[in-house]
Amino acid sequence: MSEDKYDVLLYYKYVEIPNLNDLLTFYHSNCSSLSLLGRVRLSSHDVNVTVGGNLSSLKNHIEALKAYRTLFHHTDFKLDTCHHPLNNKVA
Repeated sequence: MSEDKYDVLLYYKYVEIPNLNDLLTFYHSNCSSLSLLGRVRLSSHDVNVTVGGNLSSLKNHIEALKAYRTLFHHTDFKLDTCHHPLNNKVA
């Protein structure tokens, strides 16, 4: 995968979320700053994410997650190439 291609990142984590509002704020800020598009679904027991963007932005998102909370360690992050998004909705 090339760093300048548009890619998609999918991951799911079933885990107790200690502060849902803090995590929501993190996702909004992180995804906006990295220009990631897609869906982030949060509950007090899981995280389900499908976002797209440049590969470098997706890798930065993964590293930010790992640095933000240990709950994302050992998460299976799946990256793949996709077509450019159809709109500009931010995750």
